[in-house]
Amino acid sequence: MTHSRFLGTALAALALSTAAIPSALPAQEPAPAQVGEAQLRAFASSYLVVVTARDDFQRAMGHSHDEQERDRLRQTLKERLAEILVEKELTQEEYERITLLISIDGAMREQFDKLLEELSGGGASAGK
Repeated sequence: MTHSRFLGTALAALALSTAAIPSALPAQEPAPAQVGEAQLRAFASSYLVVVTARDDFQRAMGHSHDEQERDRLRQTLKERLAEILVEKELTQEEYERITLLISIDGAMREQFDKLLEELSGGGASAGK
């Protein structure tokens, strides 16, 4: 009985302590504006290379049945992804943050999609 009373009290305290959190959320909304055009372009460019590296990895994994070879392939992919981010001057944290922002911000997603089209040669404004 005392365990369930404690649990009930703890849940009530948690509910009351998180009641103030929604007022803090609007302060987090400007985050999408923190990604500039140059950083979004670097992200889009790295995204295209990352997708290719992951596709190559998946293809190689499909042809390998040796666990040591699979471990080597995983390590090679990990190293390649780190190289891509260094080449594009992005940190892993920045890449993950921009990925999240693109997934939750429709306007940023549209801008990202346009950049992808342009960078992959499909856009009318592909003159870089």
